[in-house]
Amino acid sequence: MEEFSQATAKAQLRDVLDAFGKRPGTRDAKDALAIADARCDSAAEVLVLVLCWRFDIPPPEPQYPVSLPGGRRAEVDFAWPAIRHVLEFDGAEKYLDDPVGGMTARDKILAEKRRERDIRDLGYGMTRLTWADLQPASQVRTAARIKRDLARSARALSATSTHTATPMGDAE
Repeated sequence: MEEFSQATAKAQLRDVLDAFGKRPGTRDAKDALAIADARCDSAAEVLVLVLCWRFDIPPPEPQYPVSLPGGRRAEVDFAWPAIRHVLEFDGAEKYLDDPVGGMTARDKILAEKRRERDIRDLGYGMTRLTWADLQPASQVRTAARIKRDLARSARALSATSTHTATPMGDAE
């Protein structure tokens, strides 16, 4: 069986769209193709990418792995690794009781709080979004919040990288 290649699929679709020239809808289809990312796990994550594209927010890396203490690993919905910032989408279903897995809603919320703490302790900034943040009436406000959060993470990283300690005994 042939393995799926997102790059190949996008190139093939671009070729098809190029054949349509300037027909109505072609530009929208090309924009959608540019935004599309097979790593998105949900419709909400696709909407986050669209929001970023629409409001000139640098595209994040979907499903980004973060190494946690003790050899653990967290996969965050999106990350801007260069400035150590993550974005998580919180759908309500994530926090419902899971009788099959044995976790109550309370257990899930507490585990998510620990996970967030561990990620923040590594120096990452975090933005959390819900469905309400992605609604058309909220998008301008949400985009502004993401931009502020990204700028805050960039400043925090810059501040920590410019601070250098003087070795003991070298003080004048």
